[in-house]
Amino acid sequence: MTNKKRLLAAALLTALALTSFAGPSWARQADEPVIEGSISPQARTFIDRQTRFGSMPTGDVTQRAEAYAVMFAEDATLWEAASPLIHGKENIRSSITATLGLVPQLGFIPQRLAAGGDTVMYGAHNTAVIGGKTVEYPAIYRVVLDASGDVVQGRRYYDRYSW
Repeated sequence: MTNKKRLLAAALLTALALTSFAGPSWARQADEPVIEGSISPQARTFIDRQTRFGSMPTGDVTQRAEAYAVMFAEDATLWEAASPLIHGKENIRSSITATLGLVPQLGFIPQRLAAGGDTVMYGAHNTAVIGGKTVEYPAIYRVVLDASGDVVQGRRYYDRYSW
């Protein structure tokens, strides 16, 4: 196979993997999320916590922020595109508190989960009310976990086009 064909094949496989993982922003949740890989007890701890946070009713921002912060180790980091790295559980709690203050009607449901070793990819269908308008978009939450299932490194990726 020529280098040009190899590059084309690699690009196609990458595009197919990304589009099948994230799915279109209008995709709806099936009865159960698709699960790939081996879900360790640590991964299950994170998945359960993340799903609980995503399904919490809007209301008490402090309670929701605590449900988010409980997922993280004390020295964890959290990053998303176009934002500075957030370091430490207390700073992560402050950040999600500020986010929920701006977008109190934020929720998500898992669609596609992949786990291997200490890493989990949590694909979700997010719904938020922004400026009075309901917006739906896909998101990927990639985390590295410690032995107890706490996030030591978190990354959030969103399709912001619909915003």
